[in-house]
Amino acid sequence: MRESATTATIGRDLLSELSNSVIGWISPERCFIASLMREVALESGDHWLDVGCGRGTLLALGAYQEPGAVLFGLDPDEDALELASRRIRGTATPAELRQGMGHKMPFRDDCFDIVSATLVLQGLRPDRRRATIRECFRVLKPGARLLVADWADDKPSLSSCLRTPIDLLAGIFAGRPTKAGIKEQIMEAGFDPPEELESWWTVGGVVVLLSAYKPLHKRNID
Repeated sequence: MRESATTATIGRDLLSELSNSVIGWISPERCFIASLMREVALESGDHWLDVGCGRGTLLALGAYQEPGAVLFGLDPDEDALELASRRIRGTATPAELRQGMGHKMPFRDDCFDIVSATLVLQGLRPDRRRATIRECFRVLKPGARLLVADWADDKPSLSSCLRTPIDLLAGIFAGRPTKAGIKEQIMEAGFDPPEELESWWTVGGVVVLLSAYKPLHKRNID
């Protein structure tokens, strides 16, 4: 009887692990949320901005993780922000949600300890992506951190196949090259070289988690 119970327990554990792997493979967000929240590691008084916050999943987790943190969300979708406000309303730290675009952030310089962008940047035109990353740099405090979870530039994915002709046309009309990936554009904005913390294979391709710090001292960028 004990052997049967042990076997059943092991079977359930294996099934649960397989189920989580399948869910992560199908749903990109599920695979990186836990890792990203560990990296965010909020402390009381931290100011965190989630760019493209959508329905507020990450901000709700942040409010639960550290009630003393000050949370902000930015998204162009008014309906998504309404859902986010309902999700975060019952938490100890209500987030300040703003409707707007990442390339024109309604925030002052050097005001955030953490800025995150998840599955946002690769969906933008090259010029908008570059401008959004520069805005992330502008609003971060010196020494503060940018966290990006997005499709890998250097690995095949469904999103990259769909994005390539759009990027090509955007580059032609914008009059600038389109080959620079997220890592290159992060460094172009003035950040220290980004570190790839983790990567995950999903049905749409490979998602990577990047971390980059804004230098303590300003340096000239093009």
